[in-house]
Amino acid sequence: MKLLKQIMMFLFLLSISGCAFPPALNWNNPQEIASKISVEKDDFRKVITYQGPEYGEYYDIILIRAWKDLETMLVKYQIYVRATTFDDWMNFNSCYASDGQKLDMKNISSNVTYCTQNGCWCAEDMGLDVDKSYLEKHINNGLKIKIYGQKGQREFYLPGIYISAFLNHIEKNSASSN
Repeated sequence: MKLLKQIMMFLFLLSISGCAFPPALNWNNPQEIASKISVEKDDFRKVITYQGPEYGEYYDIILIRAWKDLETMLVKYQIYVRATTFDDWMNFNSCYASDGQKLDMKNISSNVTYCTQNGCWCAEDMGLDVDKSYLEKHINNGLKIKIYGQKGQREFYLPGIYISAFLNHIEKNSASSN
């Protein structure tokens, strides 16, 4: 009987804890976006890593990340994209922005993320190396990209307010870390 009560209490606590979701991020608020940027300093590699929050749906996300070299103080920027498909790889191999610019794309990883009896979800992660000036050009209207693969294509959008919040956060952080 005591075991049954413990099991029931555990199930009750489990059920109410699953209902407590954090509030959705307000994508129109640059301060809120900036508050979700992770900053990690690596004293061994002498680098600070910045990673913006994931924008998009669970299965298709886009974000900006950057690495600041603490010896040269140079910052490298990358747009990170994850495209997820069901039961097939797209084999993405190129990327263009809506302004016609071909972006330097690197395939980072390909993973099976989840399987059921009907098939598996396949995630392909890509990095698009860009410079700060390219990001700055897209602050007003955002950045729309399309990645192309052997078996299809996928579009992504990164709002200008996200880009602005990310760049401003690094600028403020850089000033305080010098």
